[in-house]
Amino acid sequence: MDTPSLDVVARNIESLKAPVKDAMDRLRQVRVAPGSFYDADQLKTKTVGANADGGLKSQLVKALSDLYNGLTDVGDAMRTLSKNYTTAEEANGIKAVDLHKSIERAQADFGAMLKDTGSGPAAPGGGDGSGPSTGGSGPSTGGSAPSTSGSAPSTGAA
Repeated sequence: MDTPSLDVVARNIESLKAPVKDAMDRLRQVRVAPGSFYDADQLKTKTVGANADGGLKSQLVKALSDLYNGLTDVGDAMRTLSKNYTTAEEANGIKAVDLHKSIERAQADFGAMLKDTGSGPAAPGGGDGSGPSTGGSGPSTGGSAPSTSGSAPSTGAA
């Protein structure tokens, strides 16, 4: 690994943040007003929650926020590594534990993103979906767990 490459990675990661923030901002503006009959209420509840404060929209905003925070943390980590290991010899001597420590916060944010979408458990110390920040954040309290209900697989016999 060499430091100019770390700087390129940091710049490339930073370039991903603007589209993620734009998507998050646009999603926050989504309003659902489907009407007042049973199916419309079901659509509204699943999309934005019964009181317009939850549902799929809320999960995705939290996930995008965690993604933004994770990208910020990866970019910061690459810049820090680039500053700390300025020569090729220093960069070649980086220990795996140092590299792991530098991206721990990003891993927590990405784990929280998975939890917020119901895709898996969050890593300890994950993001809370509170909006873009310049650093890590506390454990996520939002999102939903994967569904464990459903019917058993068909055996093919009729």
